[in-house]
Amino acid sequence: MKKLNIPVNLLFANNIDTTDVLQQIEVINKVKRLARKHHRLCEMSCNGEGWVNGTYYSTSSNNKNSLFHSESAYINNEETTIFDIEAEKIEKKINKLINKLVKNTNLDANYQYDPRGATVKLFLNKVNITDLIV
Repeated sequence: MKKLNIPVNLLFANNIDTTDVLQQIEVINKVKRLARKHHRLCEMSCNGEGWVNGTYYSTSSNNKNSLFHSESAYINNEETTIFDIEAEKIEKKINKLINKLVKNTNLDANYQYDPRGATVKLFLNKVNITDLIV
């Protein structure tokens, strides 16, 4: 994980309001945490099992080989899982934070559900900045 280093003394020297910068850093850190959580949920969805809010869920109907008693991960039908529902909640939180972070900037988040790469990608003016933040 990359650290976000801000030369605070340069901010003071240039009379830049540090409270605004620190609030933006706080929002960016929240987006980073939520992006990691989104990635874990996508991994669990891909694997078909995992823990959500202290409960173990599985998409498998055969629990004989499992170490834990599991609840069914499917919600209402055989397509939507608890992992998908939780990932959608995370996406809404990230979008809300991004809207709070920028007012006149074209910052967008794209979501994909393949855990082999970044599941949350951030774009500033259509340029991928995910590696700079996450």
